[in-house]
Amino acid sequence: MSPAINILMNHKQKKRLAEKLSGSASTNTQNNAVVYTRVSSKSQQLENASLETQMKYCLKYAEQRGYNVLEFFGGTFESAKNDERKEFNRMISYVKKSKMKISFILVYTIDRFSRSGANAIYISKQLKELGISILAVSQPTDTTTASGVLHQNIQFIFSQYDNDLRSEKTIHGMREKLLRGEWSFPLPRGYYKDKNTGEIHINQVGDKIRFAFNLFDRGNTAMGVKKQLDRMGYPLDLRRWIEIFKNPLYAGIMVSKLLGYEPVNWKYVSITTKEIFQRVNLKMKGKTFLDYQREKVEDEYYAKGVLICICGSSFTAYEVKSKGLHYYICINPKCRTNISAKTIHEVMEKMLYTYTLSASERSYVNEQFRKIINDIEVSRERDRQKMLAQKLYLEEKIERIENKFLDDEVDIETYRKHKEKLSIEMGKILKDINRLGANTSNQCMYIDEFLEIASKTKNLWQIGDTNTKKGLLKLLFPRGIVYHKQTGENRTDHMNSVFCLSRTISDLYRGIKKEDSVRISELSSLVPRAGVEPAHP
Repeated sequence: MSPAINILMNHKQKKRLAEKLSGSASTNTQNNAVVYTRVSSKSQQLENASLETQMKYCLKYAEQRGYNVLEFFGGTFESAKNDERKEFNRMISYVKKSKMKISFILVYTIDRFSRSGANAIYISKQLKELGISILAVSQPTDTTTASGVLHQNIQFIFSQYDNDLRSEKTIHGMREKLLRGEWSFPLPRGYYKDKNTGEIHINQVGDKIRFAFNLFDRGNTAMGVKKQLDRMGYPLDLRRWIEIFKNPLYAGIMVSKLLGYEPVNWKYVSITTKEIFQRVNLKMKGKTFLDYQREKVEDEYYAKGVLICICGSSFTAYEVKSKGLHYYICINPKCRTNISAKTIHEVMEKMLYTYTLSASERSYVNEQFRKIINDIEVSRERDRQKMLAQKLYLEEKIERIENKFLDDEVDIETYRKHKEKLSIEMGKILKDINRLGANTSNQCMYIDEFLEIASKTKNLWQIGDTNTKKGLLKLLFPRGIVYHKQTGENRTDHMNSVFCLSRTISDLYRGIKKEDSVRISELSSLVPRAGVEPAHP
């Protein structure tokens, strides 16, 4: 089989290849498989052979083991941060509904399947119940054993953990930009960004908004401002005008959650002055603002912002004052599911308690965390050395083409063509070397802090105020908890990866104490190999 399989083959070509493989492989119906490939971005799809590499190794793996590849999925860019992916969902639906029994899903590495951590574990468990195994061809794991399942689960969790680290770096960069007075988010109406210079300017709509601020400042009401702008050909709903008058960005003041809502002056021109903005808002607080401000719910509803209805909407809260009863209610007018606050708080309390570590568990988790970080460090250094060797090889090739050009052995067009290609390759290598050069040992500094929280989760919940409880929920379940009233089931699509890994290790520890089913010394081998995009497409 040719190593250069074209990933962009059309559907008919894929079918023919699948039939060819099926014809040459065993007819055992227990060997039916599908292949899933993906990259994270469109640029990766267009610029490198990652998809082709994934396909080549998956097909080679299938051929060696006599698997019948019935269908191909992916072959495009899909982010694995969550599992709302078109090709991914098409594959899951296919393997569940196929008339021919599917036994295996082949992926190059486990993070090609999913980086969603806890949710990926949930999906793999569902598939396992249907007799379908996920096989990462470059990370062979025997998922028929308890230790193999744990190994794969840790791989899922670390894929999410890697994503979390990347997000953390991105957020840090955005925070630094904000501190420099640079805006990194979509601009409100009235502003536009020059694509060439990156500067932010005011457009014609901005001139109208400036006029509206001035009208309000001179004594007009919000409704009066709206009518005046309607006549000028810029009709807006009154609620939109209220939002505009309350947005500090129009006065050149940036307020962001990334900076703890501390105001920072931006470095661009503003539509109105800080003085006018302040006077307008003081005026609204006395009149219009109160007409549009929603009544705040009491602080004891700490599940607000965390609880998600099965319909996908969030919950707000209310009190039946005559009975002194508290409820959460879905904001979707077509759903309006309501649940007793007491019931929800008890559910969340039980969930939090399962992540509390005992003294012995804390010691064990601490030991395993440090082993895992050490193994990652060793693996990253090994990959970095490989990339440094590739860098040296490219430098030699660049030097050779430069020497040939200087000795008139090649013309300028040939030189430019090869030099540009080599420079692009070098840029990718340097990017990966820089990423692998980050010292993960710094993470050891945070282990003690995490273990302190994890060992006191139960106490913090019992004695903590509303902010403490809400903080704990946000910490463990950053994307919320989906609750199904009829079944009483709850799930989360994204859980704090460190707590998730801690729970996995502590569960194993309890199993070791009871059954001694897996030796403690085997745990460090369960850590997934840390790689880079070219090595792990």
